[in-house]
Amino acid sequence: MMNCAKPPMNKFLKLAFILVLGALPAPAAGAPEDDVLETVTRFFEGLKTTDAETWRDVLHENARFFAHRQQEDGTWLLSEYEGQERIESLADETVLLDERMYEPTVLVRGPIAVVWAPYDITVNGEHSHCGIDVFDLVQVESAWKITNLTYTTELDACGELDIPARTIPEN
Repeated sequence: MMNCAKPPMNKFLKLAFILVLGALPAPAAGAPEDDVLETVTRFFEGLKTTDAETWRDVLHENARFFAHRQQEDGTWLLSEYEGQERIESLADETVLLDERMYEPTVLVRGPIAVVWAPYDITVNGEHSHCGIDVFDLVQVESAWKITNLTYTTELDACGELDIPARTIPEN
């Protein structure tokens, strides 16, 4: 009868395997992608609660916003805002805004990051529109700051953007 027992592993290979495992870095307490998403999530929380202090905390002092709004005739209107101007207007907001993003794509390279995500927004609890948000962020010391938000306001794009049906109004 043939002996089918596994041959003993070479002691050198065992030692090399243990050394390699020990040399691997421990998982980071917070991956950069998670930290970037946390900053963007706080931005949305500040929008919903009209909390200007939250926005001051997550926006870079020179932040800019660019809005591409789809018009009823299909053309696009571009508007530009300074972040500080938007912070000041947030405190005066009289409507309840609730924006949600879906399946964000997060790219991080060193101290820069981008978040691209479809979103929907309600105004006073009523569906308003969907679109794409693109956030540019930079790491300042240990904090991620939003330097730019470019977004689309699309009148009938929820289905095309795969926004969950529960948020799309019934026609």
